[in-house]
Amino acid sequence: MQTPHSRLKEARLRAGYKTATAGATRAAVPYGTYSAHENGHRGFGPEEAAHYGKVFNVRREWLLYGDLGPEPIVETDDPQPPLPPVVKAITENLDGLNEAEQRTIADIVRRQRDLFRPEDK
Repeated sequence: MQTPHSRLKEARLRAGYKTATAGATRAAVPYGTYSAHENGHRGFGPEEAAHYGKVFNVRREWLLYGDLGPEPIVETDDPQPPLPPVVKAITENLDGLNEAEQRTIADIVRRQRDLFRPEDK
């Protein structure tokens, strides 16, 4: 299963930054902080995900939740479509939770989705 830190690394690589040092520099984040986020020694929340998403041209929901959010997108000047109200409510209520708690909630949502739409498995 992919994790937020592995998706962060994937986003950095897709954006063309070959090293964590280059990614940290581009994100204007201290290397130690960025490195801890990317290697999983320190979680990151919605605010950091929004920042990294903007820097590496992916949506914060994808960084945080993977298959629960949109895949990485190509940068565009067009506004992104708004999140559905239910997804927005879930995202806003995850602020302050650690990565394990967020993962637990994501697993619950995934299981509920599979109950209602088993063909999406």
